[in-house]
This record gives sequence, C-alpha cells and structure tokens, in this order.
Amino acid sequence: MTNAHAPNVRVAEFLDYSALLPKLSLLVTNGGYRTVSLALKAGVPIVASGRTEDRAEVVARVAWSGVGLQVSSTPPLAAELREAITRVLTEPSFRERAKLVSASLAAIDTPREVIAILDSLVTRSRRH
Repeated sequence: MTNAHAPNVRVAEFLDYSALLPKLSLLVTNGGYRTVSLALKAGVPIVASGRTEDRAEVVARVAWSGVGLQVSSTPPLAAELREAITRVLTEPSFRERAKLVSASLAAIDTPREVIAILDSLVTRSRRH
C-alpha cells in the first residue's frame, strides 16, 4: 500500500529488517528492543516513541546515547514527529553516533563472550 502523500513510504505486515535497515536514512519506531538493536547494528539513527512494556526504557536510551531522539507525546503528534525526523536527518551527530555504536557492536565476539560467561559460571558453581 502506498501513501498518496509520500511516494517513498510503504506499509507492510512483515519486513526483513536485516535486509531493509542498511538501506534506511532513519528509523521511526515504537521503541521495541529488537528493532532498535537491529537499527543500531546497521548504524541507522532513530526517532522513537513508546511507553508500554520495556519501550519507555529503550526509547530513553536512544535519546541518552545520542543515536536519535525521543518523541514524548503519546500517541506521537505529527508536528513533533516531523520536527524530530527533520532534526535527526539534518544534524550529522545522530548518524555519526549510530555508526559508532554499530562499530562497537560489530567488535563484540558474541559467541566468545557467551562462552566466557558460561565458563565462569560453571567454575564458580564448582567452587561452592
């Protein structure tokens, strides 16, 4: 389905974020942890608004870390979204910060880290 006012906007029931996110200039999200994590892995800046479940904390961290902006109103007001989107797209600091976080995430050898944690837990449990 195409939005008649914005030809580059699409609505879909399912998106393959790993394929889509690297192509985006910005992600607007309700602050779900997985979506935000995937955007940061791809180095994409974020505009986020969310208050349910863990979303308020995730959205606050988006703003705190400098990778994007938090939209406070619930539901988000169009003018507030427009202002946040414009700011994130025009101020390079958000994209730069998202790229730094992306590089930090890429530098983590997750399997090695998980094995090290599990090994330390096993070693600790054997001592007790």
